[in-house]
Order: sequence, then C-alpha cells, then structure tokens
Amino acid sequence: MDGAVRYYRPDAYEARRAADWPHGEGQPDGRRKVFRINGSIDTAAWSNLTALWFRGNELVCEALATLAPLE
Repeated sequence: MDGAVRYYRPDAYEARRAADWPHGEGQPDGRRKVFRINGSIDTAAWSNLTALWFRGNELVCEALATLAPLE
C-alpha cells in the first residue's frame, strides 16, 4: 500500500477540479510519495489506516462531491 500527493499549477488545478472525477482533465506538475507500507498487514490494521486517512481529510469530500449532488 502506498500513497502520494499530486500537485498542480493554480490554472491546471482549476481545470482538474472542474473535470469529472476520477478521469478528468489535466496532468499534475509533480507527485511526491508520502507513505508506503510493505509486508503483511492484518484486517484490523488495514481498516484503521484507511479510516484515519478519511478522518478530517477535506480532499475526500471534494472528490466524492462530484459523484452525487449534496442534498
């Protein structure tokens, strides 16, 4: 399991943000790996890591908002 942060110029980010997710327009200007986990991991640890990534992460809301309108 690994995760990375992609970064965009402001004009490129606006185009990316306005596009359908996850197959939208625009390529990132760069990418930086921020974590990587090698080896066996049990279900409880996987669940905790996944939940912690979602908790307080405003980018999740931004990404999911394009899938269905908020009511």
